[in-house]
Amino acid sequence: MKFFIKFLIPLIAFSPILNANDYRNSPMEKNANINVNNTVLAKVEDRAITALDVKKKLDIAFERSFTDLIDSKSARFQFYQSGWLQVLDEVINNELILLDAKKREFTISDAELKEEMENRYGPNIISNIQKQNLTLEEAQKMLSDEMVIHRMVYYFVRSKAEQNITPSKIKNSYQLYLKETPSQEIYSYNVISIRCDDNKLANLAANEVHLLLQEKNQDPKELEDTLKGIEKDYKNSTINVSNLYKTSSKDLSVSHKTILKDLKKNEFSDITSQVSRINNKQISRIFYLKDLEKIEAKTFDEISNELKTKLIEKELGHVGENFFNKLKKEYLVENKISSKDFCPFTFE
Repeated sequence: MKFFIKFLIPLIAFSPILNANDYRNSPMEKNANINVNNTVLAKVEDRAITALDVKKKLDIAFERSFTDLIDSKSARFQFYQSGWLQVLDEVINNELILLDAKKREFTISDAELKEEMENRYGPNIISNIQKQNLTLEEAQKMLSDEMVIHRMVYYFVRSKAEQNITPSKIKNSYQLYLKETPSQEIYSYNVISIRCDDNKLANLAANEVHLLLQEKNQDPKELEDTLKGIEKDYKNSTINVSNLYKTSSKDLSVSHKTILKDLKKNEFSDITSQVSRINNKQISRIFYLKDLEKIEAKTFDEISNELKTKLIEKELGHVGENFFNKLKKEYLVENKISSKDFCPFTFE
């Protein structure tokens, strides 16, 4: 069978990315060992959860996710350190779900369990189970519990979250999407700037540059050497071609947009001039529109499923939190961790 949902966030999402190259040559690999302080970390009703219970879960997650690091003690220890508290919380939540399932007489049939055992461990069930240091009974119990947990979470969390996401909520989410991601245009353009100490010469230089650009009708970056030749003809002048700007219409300055919006692709603007406030010198500019890309916002039909999925994932958090808070009020949960700095694993 296939499970409907994996509500609890996988441990791997919270763990640092482990790189085999970082551990193979570690001096700790040969001389150090992982030690477990097998103390009781929590109690759910009369069920004590120990450090070894947490370690078993961590080992399964580690060996599934980091096959190239199975023999690395330092990598495994780092995984323990970063993940044991989350796994403890998951084990506590799982125990609460199992208690509630037992109260509701919620079970898995032998046929379903057999099918899932074959799917999980393949045809060589016994040998594959032994590789994980589990007995057949332990593997069956773990898988049966996992199936019960997944189904319980589906019925009491996932299904409620999905019911809470109404068509009107999806439509409201689409309106927010349009507000945050409106249709826009992406302008790719260069600016040719002409500066000269003498304003009359600046106008002459700007006109000559503009005439050249109109005649050549090509990318101004390809004409930089020619423009530098013009620059030499005018004393104390500079002619520069900017690097290509690529800016969306919503981020484009008003002054630039006013000029660019009337240009076609591969077209030069007229000369615009202004006097610098810093040195009172004239600056002339010519804009070149290299490309204009129009990006339309997605239609409701195109994005509604994506929006629905995001809304459900967010709602899962709220419904799940309420679900577990309710269970913690109904069943006794005791935290046995002595201090915030405590860790049941050491590497020495």
